[in-house]
Amino acid sequence: PRVRFSKDGATFSYEQTDRGHGRFRLIEVKIADGSVRNIIDEKTDTFIWTAHTENQQLQPVQWLENGTEIIYVTEKYGWRQAILVDAISGEEKRRLTPEGIVLRGIDSIDEPSRKLWFQASGRDGQDPYLIHYGYVSLDDGKLVWLTEGNGNHSIQFSPSKQYIIDTYSRVDLAPVNELRRVS
Repeated sequence: PRVRFSKDGATFSYEQTDRGHGRFRLIEVKIADGSVRNIIDEKTDTFIWTAHTENQQLQPVQWLENGTEIIYVTEKYGWRQAILVDAISGEEKRRLTPEGIVLRGIDSIDEPSRKLWFQASGRDGQDPYLIHYGYVSLDDGKLVWLTEGNGNHSIQFSPSKQYIIDTYSRVDLAPVNELRRVS
């Protein structure tokens, strides 16, 4: 159940999905006295998506190095989204990916610049299977799309990571290559 020890060794946490996938919890245990608390406790009458994450570069819970924040991937608002959670209080700080798109993968979390780099689909009324790339600020939720064209995208970064080659296509569109600024 993905056990994680705190830096000071005073606590550990683990993920638990109940049988039937109607409840997901991130549980923290104090080692000294065995007391427990739920950092995240999501319940639904239907189904909580937690399976097959290995194929989509998604884990439900990703701890930031500071140990006080968590990126939580959830469908509790109707779409698979990334949410920034305060690990101390368990409170949601902000939604990181916009409503109406489906988070498909987290490519990286750049903690020094406080950016979440991701893949998503369902953008701007396009075919819901087409993948787009973007990044979002953990601090204020400002979103920057790296890809624009109506198609399924793949990107390659320049060595400096200031530019990308964006290649996209569809069944009815030959591949298009664009040089784009990351900023």
